[in-house]
Amino acid sequence: MILRTKYQITYAKVLSFREYYKAVINPYFTIPKAKYSIENLNSLDETISLILSASGSEIIFSNSSISINSDHTPEMLLENGSDLQILFRLYKNLIETFPYIKDSGHETVELIGLKSMDKKNNDIVESFLEIHGVIPMQNGDPDFRVTFTNKSGQSDSFHLDYGVYRPTTDNSIYKIYRYNEELRNAVSEKSGYLIRLYKTKKMKSAASKKTCKTFVDSSNEYMNKIMSKL
Repeated sequence: MILRTKYQITYAKVLSFREYYKAVINPYFTIPKAKYSIENLNSLDETISLILSASGSEIIFSNSSISINSDHTPEMLLENGSDLQILFRLYKNLIETFPYIKDSGHETVELIGLKSMDKKNNDIVESFLEIHGVIPMQNGDPDFRVTFTNKSGQSDSFHLDYGVYRPTTDNSIYKIYRYNEELRNAVSEKSGYLIRLYKTKKMKSAASKKTCKTFVDSSNEYMNKIMSKL
C-alpha cells in the first residue's frame, strides 16, 4: 500500500517571487480548514506552504519549485478534482508570468509504501538481517536499510531504499498521515517493510497534467512490482 505521494516541479529561480506569490495563492485560503506556514520570511527564498489538512495535502511554493505532499495513493492524487489541480493552476500562472522558466527544471516523484507482513517485528528484523547478510555490531534495536541508486548524467536519477518499518521513527521522518491521526494510528499497528522510491527527470518542456500522470503512473507501477517481490 502507498502511504504518501509527492510530486514536484523545479524551475529556474524567480527573484521577484516574494512580491508575486501572495495575490496568486490568497484565493485558496477560502478552502475549509486551509492553513499556511511561511519559511525564510522577508528573504529571496521566502517559501509558503498551503496546508489542506481536510484532504491530507500540503502544497509548497517557492522561487525555484512547487510540490505537493499527499496522504493519498498515486491513483487518488491523479483523479480530477484532487489537490493536484491547485498545483497546476499555480504553476500555469507562474509560467505565464515568467515564461523564461517554462522549459527549465525537473519533475520529481517520491512514493512511500508499506509492504505489510503477518509477522512480529522482531522476526522481520531477524529475517531482514539474515537475507542481506548483516551482522549487527551492537545489541539493541538495529535500523538497517538497503539502498539502490542510479544517475544518468546531470538530468535523470533514481533512488530506492527499504527496511523494516518502525512506526514512531518512520512516521515522523517520512511525514506519514500527518493530518489524519486515525489513519496514522491504524498504520502504526502494522509491521513489514517500508519502501521509498524517488525518481527525477529533466523536463523537455513545461510540465503538465499529462507529463505528471505519465511519470507518476510509471513510478507507481515500478513501486508495486518491488513490493510484490519483497
